[in-house]
Amino acid sequence: GNRPQFAKALLLSQELLRLAEMEGSEVVRILASRHLIQTQIACSEPRKAIETGKEILKWCLKRKPSRDHHCEGQILQTILQAQAQLPSGSQTEEIEHTCGLSLATIQQLVCSNAGRSQAV
Repeated sequence: GNRPQFAKALLLSQELLRLAEMEGSEVVRILASRHLIQTQIACSEPRKAIETGKEILKWCLKRKPSRDHHCEGQILQTILQAQAQLPSGSQTEEIEHTCGLSLATIQQLVCSNAGRSQAV
């Protein structure tokens, strides 16, 4: 990244995620991942942020017996924030794919009880 003031925050975020992966609960791991993605966006490292987002999303889809659409929706939104930082015209299809996934996730929330009782 080109923002040295964020370098320490980035290192701390990566360390936090590493610790969460070793001994944290699923919730802690997801929060640590989302924190790292946001920090990577702040550091103008959208490609790394997208990579981190995809990894945690894959893990969410695999790990949860009952899927947490609320959480998946938040991760997808963060991936979209990172994709918005890419130079225009790059990864167009991938961005459309993320938008589609995000919309589908929101529809799942609307259709489920969780969507009515939880604020996104």
